[in-house]
Amino acid sequence: TEFDDTVKQVQMFHRSGNRDFKILLLSHTPNFRHFLHRQGVYHAPYFSCFDAIQEVKRKKAAVFSFHNLDWPKNIEFVYTPFVVIAYLKNAKFAQINFGEAGNPIEVSMYKSGLLRRRNIYDDRGFVSSTEVYDSGEMVYTDYLTEKGLTKMRVYARTGAVEINERSNTFLVFRDGEAAKSQTFKKSIYGSLTE
Repeated sequence: TEFDDTVKQVQMFHRSGNRDFKILLLSHTPNFRHFLHRQGVYHAPYFSCFDAIQEVKRKKAAVFSFHNLDWPKNIEFVYTPFVVIAYLKNAKFAQINFGEAGNPIEVSMYKSGLLRRRNIYDDRGFVSSTEVYDSGEMVYTDYLTEKGLTKMRVYARTGAVEINERSNTFLVFRDGEAAKSQTFKKSIYGSLTE
């Protein structure tokens, strides 16, 4: 994804200004603004299906520090060149991974040495999704709104998607701005593709 024909075309369109274009994102890309910045096309227009589903209106990247998270008392951080590992009572409690810009992109939490949860952070400063594990196996992924409300749950084993009944709307955008909310037609879908 760092350099392919599509990226090169976006760079050419963006720099020349001769043609209108918009990038269409069909997958969950919580660090897309950092990607655009690395490619030198930070202000390239885009539409994200997941932003519409998750009702995300923010466009700009935000500063976020893992120190601002609610950590247990007596947590100890060990800094390495690539990650920060949090220990609680001499046991690995969490691992914080960072993007190229030094921003936290995910926090993985452990219990008894097994992964139990992984929070994926959007570069706009909020938890975009959270993966829940049981005995080290992924059970489901929740996709969240900017305010932390679960929007939908995707089950790992079946791929089925369950829409949260208390948050069953998505945004429709017009000219890059959120125009209105629509209600999902179903509460359960067979897959993300559906």
